[in-house]
Amino acid sequence: MLQREWSLQLARKTAGRFGGYPGLFWAAVAMSLPLFHYALASYNLELVPERRSSYALAGLWLIGLTCLRACMGCAVSMAEEIQHHSVQLVRQLPKSGGVLGLLATKAAVTAAPLLLEWLLFMGLTVGLAMLGVPVMDWDPLRFLAVGLCSMVFFCSLGLWIGARLGEPERASNNARVAVAMTLVGWALLENVLNGPILLIGALIWVALVFRSSPRVASAFQGGVVSAVLVLLLPQAYLLGNLRLAQLSPLAAANHPNLTRDDCILYCVGAVLILILNLRQLRKH
Repeated sequence: MLQREWSLQLARKTAGRFGGYPGLFWAAVAMSLPLFHYALASYNLELVPERRSSYALAGLWLIGLTCLRACMGCAVSMAEEIQHHSVQLVRQLPKSGGVLGLLATKAAVTAAPLLLEWLLFMGLTVGLAMLGVPVMDWDPLRFLAVGLCSMVFFCSLGLWIGARLGEPERASNNARVAVAMTLVGWALLENVLNGPILLIGALIWVALVFRSSPRVASAFQGGVVSAVLVLLLPQAYLLGNLRLAQLSPLAAANHPNLTRDDCILYCVGAVLILILNLRQLRKH
């Protein structure tokens, strides 16, 4: 199973299709920032007040890349399985582990290069600390914890998106939207709308985009769910001061008081989405 999935992802990258892993280039650019800053500082050329700020930027950049690649890679991979009607066949392969084995394999192969990037990031942290850059003040383990937990969540979310849509291009686009909204979209929209309204809008979007089949039942489902959610708008105040921007991995890494709760929420969310996905795939 692992060999099969690895060959499929390599073929996707070679063909330049959606969801192909773009390599270590952008991660290398992110991790080169603190090294570049240190080199300039050694010549008394300070572009920013503290070298630690470039290290934090590298960590946040790497978290964003991890979320995007995990979600898009898993979404496209799972969508291709649905599109080619190969889920049943894969489930019957010897030692495949069934649907759970299929999902775990796709998540593991997608996460492998991301884990390598985080290993390099921790090596960079040790190197900068040995050079005397006070990176430990930023608590590197916080970046690592948020990066790994958000990777687990977005792998699970990507697999669910791919299973629901079944079209690689649509799955890739919707995975990109989901990541962008989680990372920065909520924070921008909360400047004009409150959290409960945004949450209801997100639920309406999910109901319309990830609809069931056939098309008549799909339209009916979308209409009913949308009407129910609109009727719930007057009750939005019951959700209190909900701030969706605080659920962003970038916020969790930047604010220590959010890190632990958000990481737990990512893991719990990943498990719930996995259960939902297992139930869906067993119908195929």
